Amino acid sequence: MSLKSQFSKPRDSSEHSPPEGKETTQTEQQGGSADASQFEPMPLQYFPPVMRDYVNSVSQSVGCDPSFVALPLLAVCAGVIGNARRLLVKRGWFVPPIIWSALIGESGTQKSPPLRAVIRPLKTRQQRQIEEHGRDVADYKSAIAEYKRAMKSYKQTGEGTPPAEPRSPICSRCLVSDT
Repeated sequence: MSLKSQFSKPRDSSEHSPPEGKETTQTEQQGGSADASQFEPMPLQYFPPVMRDYVNSVSQSVGCDPSFVALPLLAVCAGVIGNARRLLVKRGWFVPPIIWSALIGESGTQKSPPLRAVIRPLKTRQQRQIEEHGRDVADYKSAIAEYKRAMKSYKQTGEGTPPAEPRSPICSRCLVSDT
């Protein structure tokens, strides 16, 4: 049976009815399985010790599954590495560290707190970059005023070399969001 046919055919309500006296979870009602024996914990033993300790610390303090910390941490680390490194898959084929992750869980399973904990250092860095950019803009405004005075003097006298126009500062970013 194709995947398309599984989703396009109407469901028979009796097909997914629980045995009498048994309540169903939302996952089971949507056709999924709530069998906990299928769950395999994230293999944290493959993480570097500092990351493993961070994942364990945050997950214990928040009271969530370690994967709710580890997945966004992997995505953030990949983003921080950016294009500075690439994996050579085979000759001529390099792959940047791009990791897409999504935390999926029912309401109240503590998805947001570990995500905020993982992103907090980036938000702190971004705030410092914005403050630094503000100082750079103030310096730029002073430099552009001096440039205009020097250019006016140069145009009047024609002596020497024309002054170099200062470059407008660009704010560095380490965090981008659609909200």
